[in-house]
Amino acid sequence: MQKDLTKILKDLSRMSRLKDESAAAVKKCKEAGIKVFMVTGDHHTTAKAIAKQIGIIEEIPGQEKDWAVVYGESIQHITDEEWDRLISMKSLVFSRTTPEQKLLIVEQCQKRKQIIAMTGDGVNDAPALKKSDIGVGMGSGSDVAKQAADIILTDDNFSSIVEAIQEGRLMFDNIKKLMAYILTHTFPEVWAIMLNFCFALPIATSSLMILSIDLGTEIPPGIAMCKEPMEGDLMRRPPRKREKVVVNRTLLLYSYFYIAHIQVLACFFSYWYIFYSHGIALSDLWMSAMDHWKLEKDVVQLRFNVAHVHLLVDCYEYCSS
Repeated sequence: MQKDLTKILKDLSRMSRLKDESAAAVKKCKEAGIKVFMVTGDHHTTAKAIAKQIGIIEEIPGQEKDWAVVYGESIQHITDEEWDRLISMKSLVFSRTTPEQKLLIVEQCQKRKQIIAMTGDGVNDAPALKKSDIGVGMGSGSDVAKQAADIILTDDNFSSIVEAIQEGRLMFDNIKKLMAYILTHTFPEVWAIMLNFCFALPIATSSLMILSIDLGTEIPPGIAMCKEPMEGDLMRRPPRKREKVVVNRTLLLYSYFYIAHIQVLACFFSYWYIFYSHGIALSDLWMSAMDHWKLEKDVVQLRFNVAHVHLLVDCYEYCSS
């Protein structure tokens, strides 16, 4: 008797802990704009009670409810207009559902451009897990459900899904930052070559210098950018649309026409100032890459060589100090 009572108390304690964890995870999903639908084979009274306990549905006095409890036997008779109205709600509970009805629910949501992540651990969940965009199986679930799932939760904890969503949003943001960084720093390198090609200015960066910049000084910051912490609360943003890509028009405009042009102007100013500080004007550099080695261009040739020597001396003194 005492052994049975201890087991019951342990089960009740575990149920209370799981209820608290699930309630916190459901609340976080709602804040992130993620709809939580409960699909179960339990009786509708049981399903509704559990949904209330973990916060999927909330009855607030004086406020119009934005949720519904749907019985499994009525799913086959729901019209397209009724599906539109149901899926537009914030929360839904489906009770007494069969495997075919679970699959139908997933198909109806996908038909309305919803991205579906479904969890399940039984054989009855396998068809819906396979059909959903992201099938999440449980580590303690059946082998059939595990094979149909895309991800398996080893801890069988719903809150792990919420943490994975948060990490996914952070990764998406960091990849966008990395792409903006890569696109931005390549633009001045291209301009250095284009100025030499179009206006015959002395080339500012050699192939070895560009290779050194890209491999020596750009890779470590890029790797560090992938480990950037989140900015603000990612789980209070609405979900991004399915068709949204990493490199979009906004990112290209920001990289190429905003930050990159600032870098180009700064680099060109430094390029001009180095020559100017050694007595070479910009007018002397114009089209000089084509003929500044000719004999009749001895003045520019001399100035260019003197400037080159001064630059080497300055670099040597700077490195020695």
